[in-house]
Amino acid sequence: MADAIYCNLVTLQETGAEDSVHLEPFPDYDERQVDVQLEDAVTRMQRVILLGRSLRNERKVKVRIPPPNPDYSSSPAADPG
Repeated sequence: MADAIYCNLVTLQETGAEDSVHLEPFPDYDERQVDVQLEDAVTRMQRVILLGRSLRNERKVKVRIPPPNPDYSSSPAADPG
């Protein structure tokens, strides 16, 4: 699937592109493109998911049953850790 998407995109833009996305060189790291706030938000969400799963396991609640009133607050003040 990755190759199909790559081929569709590349044929519209580049003439000297490789035949496969897997033959392209890996992009260079650019620290200017790092979004620290996004990384922190993802880390907080992963912690919320981990804590939620721990509580479900503790109380033997199946994952298929949604919680009655979930609070998905993303404000840093609500961060338990």
